[in-house]
Amino acid sequence: MGICHPCVAQATLHGRLKNLVAMGYVQLIEDKNDARKKAVMPTVKARKYYDTLSTCLEKAFKNS
Repeated sequence: MGICHPCVAQATLHGRLKNLVAMGYVQLIEDKNDARKKAVMPTVKARKYYDTLSTCLEKAFKNS
């Protein structure tokens, strides 16, 4: 059993992750003991986007 929010269908979650992988924001790392399990890891591109977003939010809060 995976960790899922009860209001989100597994198919929806899978589709979102598939899109994030295709856009280069996350990579899926298979578990060595169970190929059904995958760790979701942010890529360098995702970390750069997060840093940019954080900077924008900090500026917005300072100006409000």
